[in-house]
Amino acid sequence: VTPEVSRAFLAGDRYYDRVALSVARGWTLNPKTALILRAEAEYRDYTTSTTLTGPRYEGQAEVRRRLDARTSIAGSLAYNVGNTESPAFQYDGIEIGARANRAFENGIQLGVGITYESRPYRGNFTGLTFARKDTITSLNFSVFIDRWTFQGAAPTYSCKLTWAQSNVAFYDYNVQECSIGFTRNF
Repeated sequence: VTPEVSRAFLAGDRYYDRVALSVARGWTLNPKTALILRAEAEYRDYTTSTTLTGPRYEGQAEVRRRLDARTSIAGSLAYNVGNTESPAFQYDGIEIGARANRAFENGIQLGVGITYESRPYRGNFTGLTFARKDTITSLNFSVFIDRWTFQGAAPTYSCKLTWAQSNVAFYDYNVQECSIGFTRNF
């Protein structure tokens, strides 16, 4: 069970606040393979527009395979739902993904992953006679360093590159985002 509270900024201004809760459960299928099921519910409160405000949900199944003691690969399939206040921004998306992770003896763990999502929207887009349909591709990298700690928490640095294409040209975009987080095991 993972709770999360965050605040996003766009061009230096507060964009939205996010409250989320996720749960995950894993099963060992054989000594090298595991199945992980995850569900997440979040609520976003946008400061500039209530049309985007509302809950979002995700259900995901992932198969993870250990190649050796320090290397693993994974594949995932997810179903994403957005129930914003405006039907033009409500969606049901399907996402597939792949990831590779490698732990090194010096305490550094590296990860790289890619996802592809098809996201058709439910309502007609404002001023148009059709609904929006987006495809979103993301490439992400992460570095976790368990030898460095602050108050018992180890840092994780991650970056994500996203390319979105839409049948509504205004929603074609590219985003580069990086973050630093801290993980503490109990």
